[in-house]
Amino acid sequence: NGERMTPTFSVIVATSGRPTLTRTLASLAPQLEHDDEILVIRNNEAPWGHATRDEAMHRAKGSHLWFMDDDDIATPYALEDIRGQVVQAPDAVHIFKMQHGTLVLWKDAVARVGNVGTPMMVIPNVEGLLGRWGSQYEADGYFLQETLALRQDEPVFHEQIVALIRP
Repeated sequence: NGERMTPTFSVIVATSGRPTLTRTLASLAPQLEHDDEILVIRNNEAPWGHATRDEAMHRAKGSHLWFMDDDDIATPYALEDIRGQVVQAPDAVHIFKMQHGTLVLWKDAVARVGNVGTPMMVIPNVEGLLGRWGSQYEADGYFLQETLALRQDEPVFHEQIVALIRP
C-alpha cells in the first residue's frame, strides 16, 4: 500500500538511582512524540542494569526499543535521527554511534563485544526475537549478538551520534 509505519519508541533506562538520572531524563523527555514512552526501572541488585533491562523489555509498548544508561545523555536530535532511519527500515536492528570523551563507537560496522554499547542499539520490539542481557559487563554486545542470531539478520549501521557517555 506504500504507507510507511510510524515507529514508536520505548526508551529503557535502567538505574540504581544515581543523581545523573535527572540529566538523562531531561535529555530524552523533550524528544518524545505521541505514543513514545520512557521506562525507568530501578534495581540496586542487578549488575550494570542488565536484569533490569530484561524486565523492562517485557513491559515496553513501543514498536522499537532504545536503551539508555542513567549516567548518559541523548544528543539533542537523537530520537529524530533514529526515527528517520527506522522509518526507512522498520524491521531492521539499527546501530548508531555514541561518544565517550574523544572516543566514538562504533569503530567499524561490526556487531561485536567492545564495538557496541547500550545506547547505540535500536531494536524492533518483537517477542521471541530479543536476546537477554545476562550478567557480564560486556552484556550489551552479547545481547546484540543473541538478538541478531534470533532474528537471523545483520544490523544497519548509522553515522549519527545519538548518546554522550558520562558527559
